[in-house]
Order: sequence, then structure tokens, then C-alpha cells
Amino acid sequence: MNRVEQAILQMKRYLIKEFCFSYTPVQNEIVISIELGRETKIIEEDGKKNCLLELTLTAFGRADETDYLTIKASMEGVFECQETLEEKALEKIVAESGTSILLPVLRAAILSFTGQAGLTPPIVIPLMNPRFSSEAEE
Repeated sequence: MNRVEQAILQMKRYLIKEFCFSYTPVQNEIVISIELGRETKIIEEDGKKNCLLELTLTAFGRADETDYLTIKASMEGVFECQETLEEKALEKIVAESGTSILLPVLRAAILSFTGQAGLTPPIVIPLMNPRFSSEAEE
């Protein structure tokens, strides 16, 4: 019988690295397009292998062939797991589970910022089955 290892994932820290926002009020309806991306990288801290996850989001609001809204945000989180995992397995776990941890934080920041900027309605990033630009290329 194969032995199943329990992988315990823990986020050590996170940081919103970049947040750029521009908005010009317009009377016409704005069509918003959102692009999400993510990258993982193995790093070593305190003698342990950890995984850095970076999420990037770019949103454009267009009306009449003109950009009236631009949001560019990037966020990173550092995750640790059992050392018994291979690097590829750790990256896969962090890409999937780490994203589900970080995305709501990034979503809340964007919702709060766009709401305070007077956008009606504010921008709400979908949480269910987001499509990542890095995966679309594969």
C-alpha cells in the first residue's frame, strides 16, 4: 500500500508590491476586461525551502475604443510546507492552494480602492475558477 504524505501549507507573509490605478469618469458604459497571472519560485529561508507566489492583475475599462479605467496590481506571498516534498510538488501546491489564499486579499484591496474612488459599481474580481494568463499560454 502506498503511503500518503500530509502536506501542510502555511503562509509566512504577503505583500502588495504594486498598485496603480487611473480612472476618468465617463457617461458611457465601461466594458471591463481582467487578466490574471501567477508565477511560483522556490526560495530558501532559514535553511528551509519555501515557495514564493506572485499574483498579477491587470484590468482595463473601455468605452468607445478609449481606456477610462486602468488597474495594475501585483502581490506576493511566501509559503512553507513539509521539506519532504519535491520542488515541483511544492510549486504545484502553492500555485493552486496559495492562489486561493492570496486572491481574496487582492480582491478585497481592489474592491475597497475602487469603491472609495467612486466607481459605481466598484470592481469585484471573480473568485470562482479564475483563468490565469500564464495558463492560457500553455
